[in-house]
Amino acid sequence: MEQNASAVAVPFLNEASTCCFSLLEGHRDGLEASRAASVHLHKFLEKEIGSDGSGWNMKGCFENAFSLTDEALKTIAVDRGATVASCLIRKYDDQMYLHTANVGCTRAILCRGPKAICISEDHSPLNSAEHHRLADCPSYTDSSARTRQLVRSTRALGDHLLKDWVISRPHYCSLELCPADSAVACVTG
Repeated sequence: MEQNASAVAVPFLNEASTCCFSLLEGHRDGLEASRAASVHLHKFLEKEIGSDGSGWNMKGCFENAFSLTDEALKTIAVDRGATVASCLIRKYDDQMYLHTANVGCTRAILCRGPKAICISEDHSPLNSAEHHRLADCPSYTDSSARTRQLVRSTRALGDHLLKDWVISRPHYCSLELCPADSAVACVTG
């Protein structure tokens, strides 16, 4: 069953040269979670960037937007969730920048020259940093093997029954785009 949702906003922030796009993959029958998150995420991101004034603290804007979206899913996605890759392309002065944020195994990829560069991070118990973060959670180490198997993505929106372990804080990356950059894609893991 298809559990993906997407959101595209062009223009974004009422700026003709700015666009924002996101791909969301639901899990554990998470179509409702991915659809709801696709509606909320861009709205919250736009609000956060607007309240920042300058828009230069993009990492904080993405983190807050992901947190607000996660909070909005409390009534919808108690036992299910969605992984997300979100990209914003914005012009500052005369230079274009790519801002990305992701949770889970949904990836953002930049095509630079002949290479495809993954600019996101997979969040699973197989990721060393995530494994150590989980190991520091007594409730995770004390839980049953069956419960631990539910945690395939250590970061996601929703999954509120697993919030002791599954967090919504995204990995963030910002890059100055160059003439060799030809495409940006979001893909599910």
